[in-house]
Amino acid sequence: MKPVGLKAPRAPDVPQDIELLDPTPHKGRDLPVRVRAVSINPVDTKGRQRAGALEGEEFCVPG
Repeated sequence: MKPVGLKAPRAPDVPQDIELLDPTPHKGRDLPVRVRAVSINPVDTKGRQRAGALEGEEFCVPG
């Protein structure tokens, strides 16, 4: 999986492409989906001002 990750709020080097393991669906109603396109909205840019990695983690993956 190749998500976009944020290190710290308002950091100049974000967003960054990062590599993560493919998520596994939980039992029940979860389904894996293939994403073919994404977009960035004004709300996403405002969320970037507050989003950052949690303590002990390198990146925060929004969404």
